[in-house]
Amino acid sequence: MGGYLNRAPSTDTSRHEADQTLRELGKLRAASEHELCQWLLCGFRLRVHDIHAYGSFREYALRVFGFTGRATEERVRTALKLESLPKLDAAFAAGELVFSVVRELTRVADAETEEEWLEAAAGKTAYQVERMTSGRTVGDRPSDPARPEVERKRVTLELSASSYALLKQARDVARDQSGGGHLDDDAFVRLLAGTLLAGGETDGSRSPHQIALTVCEACRAATQDAGGERTPVEEAAVEMAECDAQLIGRVDGSGDYDRASQKVPPAVRRAVIRRHGRVCAVPGCRHTICHVHHVDPQAEGGDHDPERLIMLCSAHHGYVHEGTLVIRGTWSEGFTFMHADGTSYGAPHVGARVSTTLTRVFQLLKARGFGESESRQLVERASPHVGADTTEDEALEIALRHVKGAGGTRESRARYQRLDPHVGAAA
Repeated sequence: MGGYLNRAPSTDTSRHEADQTLRELGKLRAASEHELCQWLLCGFRLRVHDIHAYGSFREYALRVFGFTGRATEERVRTALKLESLPKLDAAFAAGELVFSVVRELTRVADAETEEEWLEAAAGKTAYQVERMTSGRTVGDRPSDPARPEVERKRVTLELSASSYALLKQARDVARDQSGGGHLDDDAFVRLLAGTLLAGGETDGSRSPHQIALTVCEACRAATQDAGGERTPVEEAAVEMAECDAQLIGRVDGSGDYDRASQKVPPAVRRAVIRRHGRVCAVPGCRHTICHVHHVDPQAEGGDHDPERLIMLCSAHHGYVHEGTLVIRGTWSEGFTFMHADGTSYGAPHVGARVSTTLTRVFQLLKARGFGESESRQLVERASPHVGADTTEDEALEIALRHVKGAGGTRESRARYQRLDPHVGAAA
């Protein structure tokens, strides 16, 4: 209790003093919750989970605060709505309203009605406010009659353990299909029902997407057909597709690739997916729309050996090819997952600045023609010599020193000499 008010109860504490202190703590807690909501929205917008290669902002909040996905989504949604509700926002910031009340009021209040809703909610519990806002939508006033067609219905389900697990998995799929953002119960049921009515179940033998890419063999620049236009895509997106995709062939219909083909053999893909339980293999990730990733890049001699294949969601798959997430091991020995700074995935103390710098060095090395595996090795060798104040240029030079030394291959030294002709034969 020595935190907020810097005093603790004692045997001499009176009932009135305890009441006063608890009320003060209540206001401080509400004000702190307001600040937390603001920072959660800020972190969501800035995608701070990318720094640590977490699969989503939901996972980030779970690890930092212990929040469920629903708790995180509601705080982000509430903070977003408060940006247009200055009176409600001020009352929350002053600790005059608790989060559970503010959460319900943001479902109905707008700039014209927020003052009326504040007056109507004064002195009421969160349950009373919830009942008061039920049957009303944004723009309605407290005095307006409730409308049955917009009233929120509470549904209680009694499920077996297996059915409950299926429901949670379905929600993850629905959230991914909706873009990975906030997904309330109403939107989830709509997506679930729509998917069921539309059909389209898969047994896991087919990769989750089809692509039509045009890739330059010389510079690897790529475009993808999207919405009737050819849109440039980053190299990491191409590498993800090369790991696991259905190739629909050359878009001009000529050449040897005029028939659709599968990157990973269907039987192998089914086996990898099922052994991972249809869930991303990264610890703590529960995403179920996933790709099969080659730990050994195919462009560098990697094959479809199931021992070196792993199931990753699109977020973590992208992090691997960007250099933010490092995966080692095999299926039999066990895969290990690390942040770019070498700490174990999910560790409480991750060098965020070091990780960001090393990720950037990995990308710069690849842009200079180094392969993915060699770029990762160079980053790992440079990592012990990179600190929070090391710049990207300095870290890159540290990594390149290993190319010039005994650790570099003949090909890598030749590549480095082409980048810097002043190195000379001694390199």
